[in-house]
Amino acid sequence: MVAVAVSVVVIVMMLAVAVVVMTMGLIVGVVVVVEVVIVGLVVGATMGGGGARGRRQRLLWWWRQGDYGDS
Repeated sequence: MVAVAVSVVVIVMMLAVAVVVMTMGLIVGVVVVVEVVIVGLVVGATMGGGGARGRRQRLLWWWRQGDYGDS
């Protein structure tokens, strides 16, 4: 009986740890995504000035640079 009880407790603890780790991973992932979006918006606003149009032109420019780099 004791062995069964111990194994059940161990399994429950492992599940709890797994859930906590997964939850922390999700939170960290969301925070990172939010930070990247905020940084991207700030950089786009400061560099572009022209809003979405400026950002699109910059993206196209960057993409063309990449294309030239490849060939």
